[in-house]
Amino acid sequence: LSNAQLFAERGQRINELNLINHIGHITSSTFDIEQMFAGVYEALAGFLAIDVFAACVYNAAQDRIDQMFVGAGDRKVFQRAWYAPSPDSLIRLVVDTQRPVRLEDLRDETIDREIGINIAYPDGAVCARASCVGVPLVVGDREVVGVIVLQSDKPHAYSDRELAFLNTVAVQVALGVQNIRLFTEARDSAKALQWKVGELSALLRAAQV
Repeated sequence: LSNAQLFAERGQRINELNLINHIGHITSSTFDIEQMFAGVYEALAGFLAIDVFAACVYNAAQDRIDQMFVGAGDRKVFQRAWYAPSPDSLIRLVVDTQRPVRLEDLRDETIDREIGINIAYPDGAVCARASCVGVPLVVGDREVVGVIVLQSDKPHAYSDRELAFLNTVAVQVALGVQNIRLFTEARDSAKALQWKVGELSALLRAAQV
């Protein structure tokens, strides 16, 4: 029995490492945030108990969610958001504490009243589940650049081990979000510079005329 448990543990660990490597490839191979979140969702959906997956990009300087992805089964919704996290939402709690949050049974009225968890589709369809876990996407000097939320119809769906695994995944996704942000800023700066050069050239030609 002990050997069987050790063998199962080894197999589980190998599967976790393979999935982490796969997610690392997903986050490093695209500069499209929707494509990255969709790939992470599909990778995790076959490994963890997920009825609803949500991931957002958070802008700390503006205190707002810039982009939101929600997946449930085959349904995927992506939206550019530009709104502040609700004061009673799980995303706000994770952003403010910069720590993972696990709620084991949202059917408990006390927990629901205290936290007020409602992860909604961008089109307004609310998904209320029995249990959920949220982890921050942190880079650099404790800057939160996003949040990942998993929800399940089953209470107590996420163990300490699964929370630790999700934290490791969050490190990979946070780097992906930061890389996309830096790439977007560099691209926008290059476009602005190109436009400025064109403007100066036009002014020079006008001056010559």
